Amino acid sequence: MYSHIVKKELRGDAGDDVVIQRTGKAGYDGPLAMGQDRMAIDVGEQIKIVQPQSLDGIVDFDKPDSKF
Repeated sequence: MYSHIVKKELRGDAGDDVVIQRTGKAGYDGPLAMGQDRMAIDVGEQIKIVQPQSLDGIVDFDKPDSKF
């Protein structure tokens, strides 16, 4: 799992793909994913990556105009 990667000119999903491809060309041949905020990794007999759920509709309590 990659986390906190500075990709400079390699933005977005296309940049993630470039980083993962470069890792493969460097000799790594195992599973690899680019981490995202709120992503979960369930480690047990198998490793399962749980993609983050959308925050749409969830109140952002850090905004000054948020209502409880």
